[in-house]
Amino acid sequence: MQKKIGKTIKRYLFDPVLDLFFPPLCCICDCYLPPDHKTICENCWSEIPEFDGIFDQSLRNKSFNDLFILFQFEEKIRQLIHLLKYKHHLTLALYFAREAKKRFPVFNNGNYDEIVPVPLYKTRKRERGYNQSEEIAKALAHIFKIPVKSEHLLRIRSTSSQTKMSEKEREINVRNAFSCPVHLKDTNILLVDDVITTGSTIEACVKALLSAGAKNVDVFAIAHPSINQK
Repeated sequence: MQKKIGKTIKRYLFDPVLDLFFPPLCCICDCYLPPDHKTICENCWSEIPEFDGIFDQSLRNKSFNDLFILFQFEEKIRQLIHLLKYKHHLTLALYFAREAKKRFPVFNNGNYDEIVPVPLYKTRKRERGYNQSEEIAKALAHIFKIPVKSEHLLRIRSTSSQTKMSEKEREINVRNAFSCPVHLKDTNILLVDDVITTGSTIEACVKALLSAGAKNVDVFAIAHPSINQK
């Protein structure tokens, strides 16, 4: 509680003073940001390429119903996701949610009963202090008024980093790594992650949710590499 109060005091008392004397800079181009912006300027944001809609073949035979992706995974978006994931730039989650509101009006149609983030293993979340996918899910919930149910999907064992793994190795790495501890009878779910590559993690999560009784699982992610980037 004391730690939370300290963060609140810093946010409302000290951060505005610091911004006055040391205005924040865009993480991409280093230009000064206006008071209502954090992390990235409008120009750099507008230059991030939207996802081209061409999915890797590995994503075409998965158990989810529909897939919504904002951007192609290129350098600018890689930097932003790194800042969100490791550097506590949590306001970026709201940037992504607002972009989703522009691009995916279907989220407003009452199609989902809940939003579920891809979970981190408990020790990794404790080390990092938060789960970036959960922060994105909370921002989406704020925009679309859909409840977040983080407790409906658990990572029950630690998994290795998949950065340099093949598709088959990734599949083995996350096999039986997720569990849903509740019954989800006839529930429509929007599953949220930051980056999808081969879809192995998403597939393991979707299977756990469907096994628990979910009626339908759609997936939302910030980025996916285009075919031309591979």
